[in-house]
Amino acid sequence: MPNKKLLTDANIKKTTIGDILWCPIIKGFHLWHRETKRAFYLKYKVGKKQKRPHIQDYAPPHYNLTGAREKAKNHLAAVELGQDPTAKAQSSITFAELADNFIELHCKKNLKESTFKEYVRQIENEIKPAFKNLAANEVTPQLIVQLIDTKARQAPIAANRILATVSKLFKWAKNRQSIETNPALGIEKPGKEKQRDRVLSEREIKAFWEWTESAAFAVASNNLGDTTKYIFQLVLLTGQRPGEVCQISKHQIDFDAMVWTIPDKVHKSGRVHLVPLSDQVMAILDRVDEHNSRSVRRSERPEYFLSPRKDASVLPSVLARKVHRRGDLLDIPHWTPHDLRRTAATNISGRVLDGDQKSKRFIVARVLGHTDKEVTGIYDRYEYLEEKKAALQGWADLVTSFSS
Repeated sequence: MPNKKLLTDANIKKTTIGDILWCPIIKGFHLWHRETKRAFYLKYKVGKKQKRPHIQDYAPPHYNLTGAREKAKNHLAAVELGQDPTAKAQSSITFAELADNFIELHCKKNLKESTFKEYVRQIENEIKPAFKNLAANEVTPQLIVQLIDTKARQAPIAANRILATVSKLFKWAKNRQSIETNPALGIEKPGKEKQRDRVLSEREIKAFWEWTESAAFAVASNNLGDTTKYIFQLVLLTGQRPGEVCQISKHQIDFDAMVWTIPDKVHKSGRVHLVPLSDQVMAILDRVDEHNSRSVRRSERPEYFLSPRKDASVLPSVLARKVHRRGDLLDIPHWTPHDLRRTAATNISGRVLDGDQKSKRFIVARVLGHTDKEVTGIYDRYEYLEEKKAALQGWADLVTSFSS
């Protein structure tokens, strides 16, 4: 149970996650130390309905106990007059303002860069235009369904992603007392999704590798280029996600140890992930470096795969679009960049590692950077670098042997 202590400046500084400090003067006024922040709240009733609105965050010197106490008094004064101060706040905020707050206060602080950019793109290009003239509490389930169904006629899976973003936005807003209810709650996805199980065969791996190594790959008519070629090769040889490979940087590589450190803000697990690099991967990075040295702009940046238009790494969505448009240049049935990661995992388990199936799957999971949710995994911080190195070097040797 959270600790019950008096709300004072001195006690606030001593709080830990879960602590609640109650004000001895203003009934219901308290500070709650949550996982992400410390904030002031006020507990009271309007009729028979219990309320607990967020008053303000604790962020001195501008957002302190004195200011929060005054706001709490004003709230209670309105309640005594029979008014609900939260209703006024909820009706006054527009959806556009709510969306901007969501981006600034939640997305920017909690999402990795590629995911953050995708949220911003969806909100600015798809969601805001649909609700731009409405107050936040005027967005109804029917309007959300209309937005999603319109998108689903052209792109059902993209419609699923937009619905997920809308749902998270309104869930966040409700938790902050910005709205009374989440209008997206319970709306079903319009697009049926199935888990992909595409794994390239040995013949396809050989054809793929020879295709990327061919002189014709980067010709202008393909609209693919050297950058795409090298990203494809690294995804296949390292088994990491396309988005993680796209943002690989010299700052992340220990060239002596031949280890790539994927930062926690980039890796899907939210934890740092160490990837041993095979001899073949190191050679590819050397070729990328040589390629970048021909451009003044690229040679001055640490990113291996710099966007042609922005001072940031290329986006994995760009990579996927290129495959969708020009993947027919390779005589392999429909495939995606992520299928290369699955191909690596399947072959490392089936053709590289020795031992029983359980132990092989365990090492492959470490290579892929999957989160171990078992109790032992929480305390086990051994990185299995030697085991991962043997797996990835063996896999790289196998891939390149297909074309030798």
